[in-house]
Order: sequence, then C-alpha cells, then structure tokens
Amino acid sequence: MLKALVRKQCMQMLSALYIDRRKGGRRSPVTVFLYLGLFVYCFAMFAVMFFGIASAICGPLLESGAGWLYFALMGIAATAIGVFGSVFTAYSALYAAKDNDLLLSMPIPPGKILLVRMLGCYATAFLFEALVMAPASVVYFMNSAPGAVPVIMCAVNALVLPLGALVISCILGWVIALVSPLFKNRSFVSVALSLIFIAAYFFLYSKMNSVISLVLANAGAVGEKVRIFVWPLYCMGRGAQGDVLLGAAFVGISAAVFGAVYFVMSKSFIKLVTTQKGGTGAAYRGKKQRASSVDAALLKKELLHLKSSAVYMLNCALGTLLLPAASVVILVKKNWIMGLLGGAPEILTENLPVLGCAAVCLAASMNDLTAPSVSLEGKSLWISRSLPVRPWKILKAKINMHLLLTLAPVFVAAVCAAIALGVSPAEGVLMAAVSGAYVLFVAAMGLCLNLLMPNLDWVSETAAVKQNIGVLLALFGNWAVILLLGGLFALLQEYISSGWFLAIAFAVLVLAAGGLILWIRKKGAEIFASL
Repeated sequence: MLKALVRKQCMQMLSALYIDRRKGGRRSPVTVFLYLGLFVYCFAMFAVMFFGIASAICGPLLESGAGWLYFALMGIAATAIGVFGSVFTAYSALYAAKDNDLLLSMPIPPGKILLVRMLGCYATAFLFEALVMAPASVVYFMNSAPGAVPVIMCAVNALVLPLGALVISCILGWVIALVSPLFKNRSFVSVALSLIFIAAYFFLYSKMNSVISLVLANAGAVGEKVRIFVWPLYCMGRGAQGDVLLGAAFVGISAAVFGAVYFVMSKSFIKLVTTQKGGTGAAYRGKKQRASSVDAALLKKELLHLKSSAVYMLNCALGTLLLPAASVVILVKKNWIMGLLGGAPEILTENLPVLGCAAVCLAASMNDLTAPSVSLEGKSLWISRSLPVRPWKILKAKINMHLLLTLAPVFVAAVCAAIALGVSPAEGVLMAAVSGAYVLFVAAMGLCLNLLMPNLDWVSETAAVKQNIGVLLALFGNWAVILLLGGLFALLQEYISSGWFLAIAFAVLVLAAGGLILWIRKKGAEIFASL
C-alpha cells in the first residue's frame, strides 16, 4: 500500500513535466527535454551564487583546521533555504489536499497518508537544499583531497539534512492546522504566521555578511560554541570529513527527531483533516444586497478566492505587503542608499531615474497573481464557464485583480524612490508611468502563459501555484524583461538621456502589454472556453 501511495505522489508531482494540461495528452520527448533544460538552468543560476559564498569561506576555515565548521555553516544556510522553500506549502500539502477525503475513505492507515504527504514536502526541501549543499561539496572537494569516505558522507548528509527543514515546515503546518479552526478566516492565520517567519528570515539574512566576517575572524571560538550548543551540526561537519561514527550520530539524531514529529502529527491527523471544513460560527443577519456590474462581480469572485488561499497570497501577492514597507525604508534610509551609490559604476550614478525604476519594477515582479489564476479554477472551472458572460470578461477580472493589488503599492514605491534619489518631478512621473506599464505587462504575460500551460487536475493548490512550469516561466520572464531593457539602455545611454529612455520603455511596455491583451481577448478566450 505504501509503495502505491508513494508512486501516486511521485506521478502527481512530476505530471506537470510530461502531461500537457491544456490538451490532456503526453508531451513530446523534445518538449520534456526543454522543460528539464529550463529546470537545470534555473538550478544552476542559484547554485552559482552559493558557490561564490562557499568559495569565500571554505579556504580560510580549512587553513585554520575548522573544516567541519564550514559544513556546519553551509548546513545552516541550506536548512534556512529549505525551510523558506517548503514552509509555505506544508499546511496546504498535508492538511488541505483535495484528495484527503477520498484517501481516508479507503482502507488505508491515516499514518501512511501523512507519511507520503511528508515525503512530498521532503522532496521540495531537498531540491532547495541541494542549491546550497551541491556547490558547497564541490568547493570542498576543490580545496582538499578527500577520500572515498568523505565523498560518501557528503552524499549521506545531502539526503539527511532536508529532514531538519521538513521537521520545521511540518511543525508550522501542524500549528496552523491546530489553531486555524478557532478563527473565521484560516488563510489569514497561515499568512500571519508565515509573514512572521519571513521577517525573521530576512532579518537574519541581512546580518549574513557580518556573521561570516565574525566567523572567519573567530573560527575557533565560534566552532566551540557550535560544538557545544548545536552538536548535531558538529557531527554532520565531522562526518563530512570522514568521521563515520559522528556522521552516523547525525543521521540517527535526524531520524529520531523526524520520527517523533511524525508520531505526534499522526495522532491528530484525522481530527485536523476532518475539521478543516468548519470554523467559528456567525449569526445570520439579513441585509440588502447591492446590484453590481459584471466586471465588479467577477473581480469580487477573484478576490474572495485569493482571500481563501494562503498559498496563493503568500506566493503571488507578497509584493502588495512588502512594497509599502520597502517604500518606508527607502525614505528613512535615503542617505545610506545615496552613500552606497557613491561607489557604484558611473553608468548607474549618472542615470538614477533608470536605476530607481528598475528597482521598483524588480520589486513589482513579486506579484504574479495572473500566472496561476486559470489553473486555480481547477475542477471548479465548470462554474466559471457556466456563467452567462463571455470568457474574456472572466479573464479580464483576473488582470483587474492583479492591477488592483499591485498598481497602488508600485506607484507609492516609485514616488518614494524618486524622492530618495532626488530626481526631477518629470523624471519621477516617468518612473511611475514605466512601473505601471510594467505591472500591466506582467499581468498580461502571466495570464497568457497560464492559458497555454494550465494545470487543472491538481490535488493541492501548491501544485497550481508553485509546481507549475508556466508560473516559473512567468517569474523568469518578468526578470528577463528588466534585464533586456537594462541592456538596451546600456547600448543607448551615450545617445539619449534617462528621461527619453524611460519614455521609450513606457511605449515598448504598453505596446507589448496591449498585444498580449488583444491575444487574450481573442485566442486566449477561445482556449479558456475549450479547457
């Protein structure tokens, strides 16, 4: 039974790779190869960044005889990345999967269902942690001459280390499942707890450079503290250097902690899964319902869906919360920002409006509400298609939601950036205009990609939001547009001013967004009607 459940989970997670959701058939081998190539490219881009960090600390720590501390530090970084990548999906994957009721109706022990769900979360944590541990191991091998045992132990650590991230993510998901029935809106509970985690994560990340400098300057003292207070990490580091006994101790401790967490969660799994439908009661009060336009009603439908989905809010609308916070930071820290720009290349310091606009657009790319919006219709797609409205109206509502939640924070950020950088009012207006055009383009491009690559047969909304090739393409496409415009400016900056370039960028983005919207209105509406 467990083997069949694991196979089902693997097929479900990999189905986006080889199943064409729009046509319902298998993808061609060439298409599968291209998707794999895209995944490898994305993995390599992030791995290169951690390769640089590992290269900076590996040599000095090895020379000081604290090689184990190098692995301990990279293990901490890998766990943090693993938690960040999987913590927002744990609750949805474990307790809000659409097929929980179906599986519980079968003669399957609930503990096995939970275990398979946790293995799915483990796979996500493993992929994120591999971004750190794979380059970290390569750097270590380049700076030393390890034998067969250290190589094997590094591979074992790479498999065992994600259990730490899995445990943290599952505990948070379990806590959300415990407390959410006490509140009317469970999604906001999940979002609030996750935002607290994000704040703590970015605070620690902001201190990373000072922490690394402190560690390199006091490797002996720091190593002693780690050995005393975080002994499992000491065991992991020593194991990676060839100490099999301590490496086995790390494996045993990790397995024991995971087993204890699994045991506790399995005892309450049925109760938590079967009580998720309820919530705090509310007395009915009759009131008049105002009539609204078709566009307003469809927009309200999209907003209610967003409100009910924590994974949708956290992964696709985080910019709505972070952009206002960033705007305040820009104004408060404007002297510090200008000090940093003092040592920047001349092409940046002489073109502050373009630099500020690029930063605002990059922040705006955190919102990609349209990228999974069609997929999130799921098996309820028939409801939207049965409404007496044209498909274009439904798709337009998805774009309108993105604009409603993104334009205002982006305009505020653009104004604050213009004030902090001291640009002219005309240049400030152009910065806001280009940022707004970029938001419209992002909304249109995300919806186009989702119409071409929908995922409607998901079990957990996590699959529609995070395990979707279209969403990944939309995210990297958003960044690619900024890079392309930046490259174009680098070519033209000797011939035109910043203001004229922003005007050109505005025209290009508006025309591109208009072309995509025309495609959505005609061809996209036909695709939606045939899904």
